[in-house]
Amino acid sequence: KQVLPAYLCPSNPIPDRDEDGYGASHYVGNAGNELLALASWGCGSPNATSQQNGVLMNDNHNHNTMALNMAAVTDGTSNTLLVGEIGRSDNVNPSIIDGNNFPLWAGGNVDGGCNGRYAGSHVRYADTLFTINKLTPAGITSDGSSDLSFGSYHPGGAQFVFVDGSTHFIPETVDSLIYRYLGGRNDGNVVQLP
Repeated sequence: KQVLPAYLCPSNPIPDRDEDGYGASHYVGNAGNELLALASWGCGSPNATSQQNGVLMNDNHNHNTMALNMAAVTDGTSNTLLVGEIGRSDNVNPSIIDGNNFPLWAGGNVDGGCNGRYAGSHVRYADTLFTINKLTPAGITSDGSSDLSFGSYHPGGAQFVFVDGSTHFIPETVDSLIYRYLGGRNDGNVVQLP
């Protein structure tokens, strides 16, 4: 339940603890660029993949926990996201600190729930399938995708750490295909930031 100041962005107004007292993290793991979601979870796409292709991710729906080594990052460690900044979403903001999408820094890895904290997991992930700072327009029912996107409260984009340890600010204006490919560790689409 400890709050680690290094895991908090000064521009993020979300409280540093959730309603249960767990310490927040404004940086979450990259689950990849393919949405793992079963229709029975009530989120994402019915065309689920058997596993996510990021570097930090949930178990797959067969409860097969994956352990990755550097050799699994075939697209290159300088071309693959490890961790990214998380900001506001449709279900997490300064006035909503409960629920399954509040970003924490520690917890279990469990099957289920898109990239949120469902089914007992206390780890939240994001992916590059959705744009940086994606929010649902007013008057439209949320499809939950904003909870899966990286983002921030400071203008223009978000901070990311790549597998090689380098850090980069990626602007919201980045080409969507380049951004998406940066999420996959082994999709064969090797790209670099411009």
